[in-house]
Amino acid sequence: MARSSIRRQRKVDRRRFRNKDPKKKEKADRERYRRQKESLFIRANQLFLDGTEIGHNRYVYVCIKDCKGTGPGKYHTYSSHWTSSWPPHRQDVEQHFPLTQFYSPEDFESDEPNEKAGKSPEPNQHLRPRQKRFKISTPPSLDLNAIIDESSSCGA
Repeated sequence: MARSSIRRQRKVDRRRFRNKDPKKKEKADRERYRRQKESLFIRANQLFLDGTEIGHNRYVYVCIKDCKGTGPGKYHTYSSHWTSSWPPHRQDVEQHFPLTQFYSPEDFESDEPNEKAGKSPEPNQHLRPRQKRFKISTPPSLDLNAIIDESSSCGA
């Protein structure tokens, strides 16, 4: 069976067994949000730990505000450093040099159907296009016949 037909069959199976019960759908939505939030915090911690392993001092801060209806909402935060100077104020970030890369949801959306959303976004402010810094040239070709001729003439 071809891969495309297997994928098509799986898609049909998913549609057939999709949650029709609103309570089950609500529970599935909550569980998906919980898993995504947990994986985001795990990935932020891995980013921080990777920096410390290679000798970089990385500061990571993630804040999620979850609002349901008109309530005040609930905050979920991860911070690699719990100090009074971290996280910085927005004015400090905007005035920092080298210029800060700002990302928004529009940077991760793709108009192209073949291009995956979320891959290599272009930040929306203050950035120069990525430039090639150096070029690796091809090594010179090795002429073995000349080397063999030299070694045979030396021994004669």
